[in-house]
Amino acid sequence: MGHSFAEVHPELVSEWSERNAPLKATDVTYGSNKRYWWTSECGHEWSANIYDRCIRKMGYKVCEREFKDTLPQLAILYYAGSYGLDVKLNDLELTGIHIDAIVPKAGIAIDVRRRKGSEQGLKEYKAKKSICRKRGIDLYTITDEDIKGNGFC
Repeated sequence: MGHSFAEVHPELVSEWSERNAPLKATDVTYGSNKRYWWTSECGHEWSANIYDRCIRKMGYKVCEREFKDTLPQLAILYYAGSYGLDVKLNDLELTGIHIDAIVPKAGIAIDVRRRKGSEQGLKEYKAKKSICRKRGIDLYTITDEDIKGNGFC
């Protein structure tokens, strides 16, 4: 065929869902706007056209959201762990308010501001900052815009 999805983008063939049977990845063209089923590395299934997957490199939004939500915590666990420091994730015990990660011995907390620019997001940020300051914890924030999840699971 020469222009099949499987030949042009073999790296995405593993995401081709069994729900597309009897069609195979070799049966469809890579620029097609027809919708097919895909399975992410995380096990999520979704429907998208081949053009969006191959040309626009669009992944599944749930996977991207999960990646953005967990990336800061994973980074903190990794770096704090390399120094032998314990990390508390989503722990309410130290502050009484949700903060993504706290490294008690280092006196730091890291949180993702998910509603940057909104009045509610600003209120939450100020409350977290105040509570951390009272407990001798430096609060660092990351915004959603800082984390670029591009098809990761």
